[in-house]
Amino acid sequence: MTTTTTTTTTTMGTDSIQPDHTVAYPLGSDEKAGCLMLFGNPERADKLAILCAGFPNDHACFYPLASRLAKEANCLAGVMCIPGYDDRSPERPWTSHPKNGYTFDEWVHALREAILALRQYSNDPKNQQPQQPRPQLLLTGIFHDWGVIPGLMHTNRVLLQTPTTTTTSDGDSSTNHDPARLDQLVLLDVLVDPHPNHPGLHDIIVPKQPSLFRQVYKTVTTLAYRILLAKVYVTQRYISKHVALLQFGFGFGLLGLLGLSPGRAMDDKIVQDLHLNPFRVMYMAYPYYGLIKSRVWGTFQRDFYGCHLPLDLKATPVLYMYGLNKNIMFHPDRAVALLEQANPRGKVIAMEQAGHWLYISQPELCFQAIQEFITSQK
Repeated sequence: MTTTTTTTTTTMGTDSIQPDHTVAYPLGSDEKAGCLMLFGNPERADKLAILCAGFPNDHACFYPLASRLAKEANCLAGVMCIPGYDDRSPERPWTSHPKNGYTFDEWVHALREAILALRQYSNDPKNQQPQQPRPQLLLTGIFHDWGVIPGLMHTNRVLLQTPTTTTTSDGDSSTNHDPARLDQLVLLDVLVDPHPNHPGLHDIIVPKQPSLFRQVYKTVTTLAYRILLAKVYVTQRYISKHVALLQFGFGFGLLGLLGLSPGRAMDDKIVQDLHLNPFRVMYMAYPYYGLIKSRVWGTFQRDFYGCHLPLDLKATPVLYMYGLNKNIMFHPDRAVALLEQANPRGKVIAMEQAGHWLYISQPELCFQAIQEFITSQK
């Protein structure tokens, strides 16, 4: 593991950074419900990146990173967000999304449509349907928090598909891979378990387990904030948004007093600086309800099909970065060990002066690591 230490903490504003272009993509039956914010020149870019954050962020949190990737890494970067998390008032306010939120399969479909929109814009930015399309550029997925979930589900579902083979009239054959395939992944501060049949899982050496107290603390803290957010969503959906607001404020206040908050002051400040409508935040908690419901009803394996690390880390390398300045880590230890020991083209980076939003608190270190990763892959 590579641990980076720094004494400088920076919070970057996004007000002065705006996308170069926007492209709509389908979300459910609405052909323009999704919006991809694009940074970079499609005619000059030699690589692509799709970015998606999680709770409670929309597109804007990734604007600084996407802008730098476009300017300094010659990348065409497209920023999307979790379905229902965007607010494009007045034409498409957040209240225009379904009150029940979206399913996790719909998340995966949205990511696929966003990737196809990114590739389409890269190949044909002027919508002129050129007869000689550009070669398929290397595509990196950059995901944070809940964004990691559709990123991994989509990646693995595509990899499980059988590539098609096309034979020309001259007898030459070529293999056609899915154009929505992600070639490599950058995962930020959230990681999931490997597949139980991962070929490298039995050969890894997992570091010494934390104390029993730390294990219990992590379990209790994780359950506490997830159940609270799920309850707040259900209350605002079916009872009263004002009752939910009281529940929201009292609940997180109590967690803070009990020392059960997952983050620390650094992350709290970042969330406060978002200045989000609290009613919007309570709606954005719908995936926590979906997660708990899938556990209770025993549909987790179906609802989260493909949600594991790639089986072939050589073919789909992973850069995982996380902040150490938190009360709990959002990753299983064996998943980190697997990426450290069986991930030859990727790496794991821990940042001491960063929390959950490490790309905001340590933008320079994150950008340098991502730039090195995406430019070193062939």
